[in-house]
Amino acid sequence: TMLLLSVTVLALLVQGASSAACEFQQDNFHLQYGVRNGMVHFRLILTGVSAHHSMWNAIGFGQSMYAGLDLIVFRVINGRVEVSDEYVKGFTSPWKDASQDIVINSANYLDNMVVISFRRPQFTRDNAFDAQLSGCQSWKFATGMNPISPRGDIFHHRTTPTGRTVCIEQCRI
Repeated sequence: TMLLLSVTVLALLVQGASSAACEFQQDNFHLQYGVRNGMVHFRLILTGVSAHHSMWNAIGFGQSMYAGLDLIVFRVINGRVEVSDEYVKGFTSPWKDASQDIVINSANYLDNMVVISFRRPQFTRDNAFDAQLSGCQSWKFATGMNPISPRGDIFHHRTTPTGRTVCIEQCRI
């Protein structure tokens, strides 16, 4: 009976561990993400962003800028929030994908905080510029108050983005 109880508790713990959103937090950047029914859901909170700030952050999928990165770029321009699907190859400015595969659920600016909820398919038809989000992959997080022009052109990130290996199937929601 004790063995059966131990196995049941262990099974519940394993099931609970595999059914939770994952997260990344650094500087003013707090991201929660998880996959459900072929769609990756994200919730990003940026803190310390006043109504007069203009800055950018991003999530990159891939090994490096040199090899090419699929990007989700977050721009805040004087309190206005923009989210776009972009690509960069080499040490240059990214360009917006012809196929914008991001669906924005909400993007709100409240009391020095930006909260963005969005999703994108794990698998897109844009094989040239979108990473297919499955298995374990390298993700890059460009955090902090990165400089941006009044038109929304992004400039070089102030610090090297943080890389993590993300196994998206472990982030089931």
